[in-house]
Amino acid sequence: MSVFEKSMAISHAVHQAGGRALIVGGWVRDRLLKRPSKDLDLEVYGVSAEQLRQLLSAFGQVNTVGQSFAVFKIDSMDVSLPRRESKTTAGHRGFEVIGDPHLPIKEAFRRRDFTINAIGWDPLTDEYVDPFHGRDDLTRGLLRAVDERTFGDDSLRVLRAVQLAARFEYKLDPPTAVICRATKLNDLPAERVWGEFEKLLILAIRPSLGFWLALEIGVIEQLFPELQALVGCPQE
Repeated sequence: MSVFEKSMAISHAVHQAGGRALIVGGWVRDRLLKRPSKDLDLEVYGVSAEQLRQLLSAFGQVNTVGQSFAVFKIDSMDVSLPRRESKTTAGHRGFEVIGDPHLPIKEAFRRRDFTINAIGWDPLTDEYVDPFHGRDDLTRGLLRAVDERTFGDDSLRVLRAVQLAARFEYKLDPPTAVICRATKLNDLPAERVWGEFEKLLILAIRPSLGFWLALEIGVIEQLFPELQALVGCPQE
């Protein structure tokens, strides 16, 4: 059984238990763009964490990734409850996250970074759930923050903006760019910085687009001042 087939089977089981399962995140974005995608995540509404664990056990070994916010891994798929996030301390990991099966979909999607990643797809009804108009932004080629009030709470999103803009050759929404420029990046560990630049270098056809954006929104100045010093230097 493929990952997609298993997600369909789980969605049917969730429906029979009185809940609803949505495929969320990058897989939905890539489906709309007709691009291949290997990562598939399910978000399950209306079913408690314990019910969900028991339900999933019929489909294979279930590993708990996040106990407090109910994220389960089965094969390569993440299956989770919708989550509430609140900023508690400085740093891109400084969040309290709580799973809530009764959280409205719009509020659950509000925690996502960009509107193009805040689209859900119901595999049983073929319905898209798009409370922040991410499909419109896909059509326009625009990378826009879901919630401008909280976007800067996670500094890693600034680097995600750089690599996603390059990979999809999208423009960064001006208000989102303002937030990126104002966000400090000194809380990011080196491995997370490299992880985003690795995606930029490997997955973008024109990585230079990402580096130009990184220069414009202050990423180069903050993380690579030695490169910033070379801007404008004549070359032979």
